[in-house]
Amino acid sequence: MERNLSQHEIDALINQLRSGELEEEEESLAGVTRYDFRRADRISREQMRALERVVQSWGRSVAGFLATHTRQEVQLQLTALQQLPFGEFRRSLPNPSVLTVYTLKPVEGSMVLQLEPGVTLALYERLCGGPGDRGEDRELTDVEMSVLRRQLFAEMGRRMEAAWKEFLPLEVAFSRVETNPVYLNLLYDQDTALVGTFQLGLEDRAENLSLGLAFDDLDQLLSHLSAEFVLKSRRQPTAKEQTAWARHLGQVTAPVEAILGRAEVTLAELVELAAGDVVPLQTGPEGTIEIVVGTRTKFRGTPGRVGNHTAVLITGPARQGASRHAG
Repeated sequence: MERNLSQHEIDALINQLRSGELEEEEESLAGVTRYDFRRADRISREQMRALERVVQSWGRSVAGFLATHTRQEVQLQLTALQQLPFGEFRRSLPNPSVLTVYTLKPVEGSMVLQLEPGVTLALYERLCGGPGDRGEDRELTDVEMSVLRRQLFAEMGRRMEAAWKEFLPLEVAFSRVETNPVYLNLLYDQDTALVGTFQLGLEDRAENLSLGLAFDDLDQLLSHLSAEFVLKSRRQPTAKEQTAWARHLGQVTAPVEAILGRAEVTLAELVELAAGDVVPLQTGPEGTIEIVVGTRTKFRGTPGRVGNHTAVLITGPARQGASRHAG
């Protein structure tokens, strides 16, 4: 039954809100996790693991490229990978930033790389042979932009293509550079984006790098990340590759041992053993011996001599159920 609150009751509720007395009910639900339907996860754990493998592969490749071309130790470590509403990702980016935008095909979408201007200018100096001190946060000149586009931004895109090769032939093309996140109108704010956060280690300092992947049709991308799709699409090795692998494997060495026999003695007998004692083995004079390859018994054989060398003649495979040799 509905009823209107009196002014006295309204004032009492307002006073309780101000004093914090109404927070007790909220605190009593501390063990309950609120579900935000606006941030429903669309990417499964299996798909996130595949995406993490792609992003980590890209990070390792870019770190190697930067180390070679800037002549310094570079580390690019993925610290977080999550799915966020695109609007939340955009609002998290600092202003000003160097925001490199790429277009993605055939799965329509965009990729954004975020670096602070000072870090970008330091990399520019290194690429040009300079000391690479962290510069001030200012806009890039046309000359700096031209050099970075050819030597850095385009290369980062190519290495993202290589990282995706296991799943799909993704084309990554440089589009533009923005400095204000407001102009990143790539998706609706509520659409899901994949956001990776990296720590960029440059010799004696650590910087941050953000990676955003925004797809117009996320479901189309996710269909390429299922285990079934990966198994079906995995390229079969060519005859030339198989021949090369067989040649390399043929050069691998493996230890082979012939076990003449075994015996069990008590601890008291072991203590009394001395030179000249005879220990009977479980193998008879005419019996076969074990031939161990690596750590596993693979064959049976009989000992003998070839010229001046002791040898063993393989007479057949090991008995079924032969145990692993402990060595």
